[in-house]
Amino acid sequence: MRSHLLFLILLVSNYSHSNTKISYFDIVNQAERYIINNEFPKASEAYELLFNLYTNNSYPDLHNACVCYIKQNKYENAFKLAEKLVQHGYLLEDFDQEAFRPLKDRLEWDEFVNEYFPKLRNSYFNTLDTNYRNKLFHAIRNDQTAALSLYSEYRDSIFYWQVDTLVILINQYGFPSCFNHKDTLSYKLNTVFRHYFGLKHRYENMSLKDTFYNNMNFNENNLEKYLLEAIQKGLLHPIHLLRSYNYSELGNKYGSISVKVYLEEEDLKFYQIAASDLIKINSVRINVGLPELTPDILNYLLVNTKKNFPFNEIKESYNNCYTCRNGRDYATLFLKIINDRRDSSFSSEFILRSIP
Repeated sequence: MRSHLLFLILLVSNYSHSNTKISYFDIVNQAERYIINNEFPKASEAYELLFNLYTNNSYPDLHNACVCYIKQNKYENAFKLAEKLVQHGYLLEDFDQEAFRPLKDRLEWDEFVNEYFPKLRNSYFNTLDTNYRNKLFHAIRNDQTAALSLYSEYRDSIFYWQVDTLVILINQYGFPSCFNHKDTLSYKLNTVFRHYFGLKHRYENMSLKDTFYNNMNFNENNLEKYLLEAIQKGLLHPIHLLRSYNYSELGNKYGSISVKVYLEEEDLKFYQIAASDLIKINSVRINVGLPELTPDILNYLLVNTKKNFPFNEIKESYNNCYTCRNGRDYATLFLKIINDRRDSSFSSEFILRSIP
């Protein structure tokens, strides 16, 4: 108990010099570093501190904390977090992952399924604002319709003004809770965000001298500002901003990592980041609650990405793609495979968002 208390004191002391508005993510980043190093008791202590300090938690943090308890055979604690996971959108099939097998082998699991799950699922539904969600889905449908258009001005005008619609909704209803829940709505909204940033990058880096584009004002119609505010309130993990901002190939100030894929050799290698650029990137990452890119994080990322990378699936898809005519077609197929694999299931026992 004494060592546990000392750990918490040291942990709070370490974060006391950070921006208090993003200290939630400082603790999350530290917990995930412990997980990377297989220090599950320390990770559990970090998550306990997190849940004591903040009531507005996100499902990946609850998931990770639950798995850490399972690895320590602390099943009573794990079941409590499993209940919270259901209240954050988990279905019974979400517990079919190998990491939860020891929990499901317990005698208490039948009681959890038959007695607790239905009540918890209903409590989750009661937290959803159906009216707000319908308005968000309407905006998403407009965005997806525009994305299919061959008329660039129509497409870009929707990408631009949809953000204005989202800002109005956020001001009226608050920032969407779907980003803290296991909710497909978050993926769909991320697509809207990516389209906006793709347009913003093109506007800033290309010669768009047409009068139509000159009427755009990204200082007023500023999605990035709203996302940063949500991050500061703990309503959005900064990884969503990083992934949305990286929609354009023109660069990412939040430090997204690009990987070279060698299909025949079944190998991956990082594109090198200049030392001066890495200093700038890490400064920006720290300011929004993302951890610095360090050699151990990059090594972990490369090893685990390579271990789970679908080399064979991509090669088979390439060989059987009779509609692929050029490099762009194959690139589209490649991205679809990667995104489907990432979105449809967890690639490991943990959901580590501090990793690029």
